[in-house]
Amino acid sequence: MNTNEIRKITGLSVQMIHFYEKKKIIKPVRNESNGYRNFTAEDEFRIVIAHTLNSMGIALDDVCQIMDGSNYDEKISMLQDRIAVMKKKRKLLDQQLELAGELADTFEAIRSGAPYILRHYREMYYYPARSK
Repeated sequence: MNTNEIRKITGLSVQMIHFYEKKKIIKPVRNESNGYRNFTAEDEFRIVIAHTLNSMGIALDDVCQIMDGSNYDEKISMLQDRIAVMKKKRKLLDQQLELAGELADTFEAIRSGAPYILRHYREMYYYPARSK
């Protein structure tokens, strides 16, 4: 596969593919007659895995370590750590979505003419007054 083919398959830019080569994540063979890079199926696999790991927020140095090391316990541990971080981020995002929904409901009630009082609740300050 040439650079253009690997770019189409992976969806990455030529610059990113060359960056992965510079970081020694992939090692394409050079065609001696024209100097073009020839990528193997292993290069394609390594590009996809490296990009996936990096898109999860794993630093590129750690990606290189995961890709090249043979210590699977270390690889698993690094990924489990990343999973824990992503779960915390997901929980925070879920909380933010809930608060945003509550705030949208509050603004809808205020727009509809519902009386409101100023008080603190969670991260928001304006809530409709509750009728008793």
